[in-house]
Amino acid sequence: RGGSTDIPVLGAPAMPPALSVGAAAAAGARTPAAAIELCSYSLMALVNLAYSCPRVQSAIGECDGVHLLLQLLQGPAVALHPIATFCLSNVVKGHPENVAAAVGAGAARVLAAAVTDDDDDELSKSAFVCLAALEEQGAQALTHLIDEAVSRLGGGGQGAASGGGPGHVASSGGEGVPPAVAADVAADLDRLLPVLNGLIYTQEGVAPTVRAAGGLAVLLRVLDVRVPLPGHVRVQAVHALLNLTHGRSKELQDEACSLGAVPLIAECLVHAVPQLDVFEQGEAAAACYFFLLNLILNNAAAAADFASCSEADAALAVLTAHSTPPPPGSGGKGAGVEEEDAFAAARQPAAECFLQLCDQPTTSATILSRSGGTGTLQALAGSSMPAMIAQKAASLLSELSIDARGPDAEAAA
Repeated sequence: RGGSTDIPVLGAPAMPPALSVGAAAAAGARTPAAAIELCSYSLMALVNLAYSCPRVQSAIGECDGVHLLLQLLQGPAVALHPIATFCLSNVVKGHPENVAAAVGAGAARVLAAAVTDDDDDELSKSAFVCLAALEEQGAQALTHLIDEAVSRLGGGGQGAASGGGPGHVASSGGEGVPPAVAADVAADLDRLLPVLNGLIYTQEGVAPTVRAAGGLAVLLRVLDVRVPLPGHVRVQAVHALLNLTHGRSKELQDEACSLGAVPLIAECLVHAVPQLDVFEQGEAAAACYFFLLNLILNNAAAAADFASCSEADAALAVLTAHSTPPPPGSGGKGAGVEEEDAFAAARQPAAECFLQLCDQPTTSATILSRSGGTGTLQALAGSSMPAMIAQKAASLLSELSIDARGPDAEAAA
């Protein structure tokens, strides 16, 4: 490029040779190995040419190169998929027109399908980087895809909460959904939800974009037990919601609560988490408690939503059980035998949620009377939990004028 007014290869109006070879591969023809090799080297050249160069990016976009790269990603020449993804990332990064072309051509779905949890999968890593390069438009597209998937199960329309106040997100139930459709939607969400969560967690600015696109309501509908989905899919939505509400602002809490987030997370604890493998349940429950804590922290109205929801008794029983570790030997392995605690990850966030509920004037008496909560407070005050939890439990006991030895001691006094 050095000082020349022409861009080598890409200066002509016709499709550049590098893309022409790719077009042959994308067409599904029996492309000879030599042609695939040439295409691979051509893509590598485009990767370098397009990097931070708006002129090259524009030239590729003008000759429909964005669509061709997406066709390559879906074509039979699997060896070209990683480099084509890398190339697409450089072609769209910082180029709004190419981003719009990619999103309009379905890039979000194509790239999300390539993302896995394998750290050694080069295609997966390139696909995620490319999704990040789609910025706000990519996050919006993923949110809309999740919304469309849930709507196939009778999960309502985007961003619409049902009438009648907090406690429900619009849903028509999902009765009569063919099993094949339900399985297809679950598989779709299984791909889309972790990717959206990853973008929310790693990319600054994605969370506000998802919220603006109605993402809170969309993700909460995945938790609705009336929508037929397996427990692990609901838990994936919980992880995304946890990161989406990380700020814990009053405005964010109120928005989530107006959509019925607290009753829905209670339903998830009672119905979705037990569907998982026992050692997956601990991590899933922890995510639920962290999300619940984001909502009820210093928020009396949200705490009241929990205490008054239809699953309050069952959810409170689960919460109380998870708040303190089981006694030694309770697993049946005998005295002196260390046993792994399947819910170890959930203990601290469960305890923090319990203490928040006990600390709110709107819910304290109800929580303590319905859960045998003074016993849980005593157990927490004398536990090996982090000091802030033990101290908070002791402080609440003191405020309730209950001696750490138990309520009988006060009565005797």
